[in-house]
Amino acid sequence: MPWSKRSPAASARCTFAGEKAFKQTGNWLPEATLDTIRRYRVAIKGPLTTPVGGGIRSLNVALRQLLDLYACIRPVRYFAGVPSPMREPEKLDVVIYRENTEDVYTGVEYAAGSPEATRLLAFLRDQFGAKIRDESALGIKPMSRFGTQRLVAKAIQYAIKARRPSVTLVHKGNIMKFTEGAFREWGYEVAREKFDGQTTPEPEAGKVPAGVAPSRGVLRDRHPESER
Repeated sequence: MPWSKRSPAASARCTFAGEKAFKQTGNWLPEATLDTIRRYRVAIKGPLTTPVGGGIRSLNVALRQLLDLYACIRPVRYFAGVPSPMREPEKLDVVIYRENTEDVYTGVEYAAGSPEATRLLAFLRDQFGAKIRDESALGIKPMSRFGTQRLVAKAIQYAIKARRPSVTLVHKGNIMKFTEGAFREWGYEVAREKFDGQTTPEPEAGKVPAGVAPSRGVLRDRHPESER
């Protein structure tokens, strides 16, 4: 439901996507819906029906790709009185910036046994010696320097403005060294190039002289096994 800026009463216009749009127009994601969102710049999206395991690709992924909605921003904090499995939930107060258009969110995948998967499987085996089982579904996990660095830069900009003490790059670079590992390296790279006077890599944090500006935050990285 995109909101119009032109009306002083903040009027809204309802447009359709998903099953309701398909029943009315024969299109799961009508171009008119995309045009309306592009025009008003703000949309309140309800749940969209997408078949699981077949049929059409995810409409959420399609929206992210077509509108370049690259940052999923999720504040996470504890509210008093809410049950929690954490020992000290009151200490939880983070803002998560998740890349929304690359990695597995590109939507590039092929069903097991499909002609596309069969050709890709043969190419990977013949050209690179990949050991992949027959009848495997295949997905591509692209991660670029551009996509990584604009996300990390956005997170750092927020942290500086909100006076957050640190930014943490969460990754699986210990296992996926050329994708997740590159995410880690490119994150540190953009911090050095664009925020050198405002951030400090964790290994160097102990070297920061006394009296440094409080807005200078620590940049660090963690993978799921690193804290165990």
